[in-house]
This record gives sequence, structure tokens and C-alpha cells, in this order.
Amino acid sequence: MIPGFLYLIINNYIPMFGIIVAFKNYNYSLGIFGSKWNGLKKFQIFFKTKDAFTITRNTLVYNAVFIILGNSLGILIAILLNEIRSKNGEENYQTIILLPFLLSIVIVSYIVYGIFSTEFGIANHMLTSLGKIGYLGIQLQNIGIILTFINLWKNMGYNTVLYYATLIGIDVSYYEAAVVDGASRWQRIRYITIPS
Repeated sequence: MIPGFLYLIINNYIPMFGIIVAFKNYNYSLGIFGSKWNGLKKFQIFFKTKDAFTITRNTLVYNAVFIILGNSLGILIAILLNEIRSKNGEENYQTIILLPFLLSIVIVSYIVYGIFSTEFGIANHMLTSLGKIGYLGIQLQNIGIILTFINLWKNMGYNTVLYYATLIGIDVSYYEAAVVDGASRWQRIRYITIPS
């Protein structure tokens, strides 16, 4: 437990002290603790801008979508993995699903840039070479779809492994009793797997 606890403290809690910068009139030469306090002045300036509502709304909507879709897809894929009977297939699918989560967000952003860039993107060149009118690149109207897709692709593996570990813990005797009672695979998923 100690290595995990130390990782949590160093990686997640110590950087939280940087929040102090939002409440200070930050001066590089004085540092964070030497700079003068300015209270909520930066927040007042932010909420007076015309974009404050849009930024706040987008943050809440994106997070709601990420949480709802990420968990729903994680549960769905975990159930599908649980139904695979081949041990080799199960391990291969787990590796493929978890791989994007292990990639750095910097690498993922370069991949996205390489696909959707207006100048160098593969998607733009493919559409242009096919003579299609329109563009799938990083434009304002497409950014929400791209952000949602990339977030789901990157984080779905972690959610899947988390829910899959829970599914493995379900007592096998429930499934055996359901089979004896004549339950189909879908009925076992619906009445045992999902509630458990």
C-alpha cells in the first residue's frame, strides 16, 4: 500500500498547491508564496467576460458526457469480455482495449493532430483526394465530437478493466443455477451480471 499511497500523494495532491496561483497576483521573481494575495479578483474578471458562461457550460457538459458514456461503454465492453470463452482471445482483447490508456496524452494529441490537422491531416488529404466537398478536420463544429471520441478511446480501457475485475468476482454458482433453470445467455446477463 505504501508505494501506491506515495504515488497518490506525489502525483495528485502535492501539485494541488498550484491552485494558490489563482488567488495571487503572481510575480515570477517572488514565486508563488512570495506573491501578493488578490482574493477572488481573477474569478470576478473571468465571470464578467462574455465567454464565461460558454466555457463553464462546455466544461460541465463534456464532463457529464465523458462520465456517462465512458462508464456505459466500459460496462458494455466488460460484459462482452466476460462472455468470451477463449482465454487467449480474452487476454488479447484486454491488451488491445487497455493500450490507449497507457499512451501519454502528448502522444495521443500528436496522433489526433496527424489525423485531423487542416494542413497535414490524413483525413483532410483523403477527402481531398477523393474529391469530396467538406472537411472533417479540427474545426469548431467538429471539436466536441473529436474530444468526446478521443477521451472515450483513451480512457475506456481503464473503465473496462475496472468493471471486468468486478464481473470476475461474481459468484459462479449464480450462473450455474440460472443455467439449470434454463436461462439464456441474455437472461443471465440481464438478471445476474448487470445487477451484480
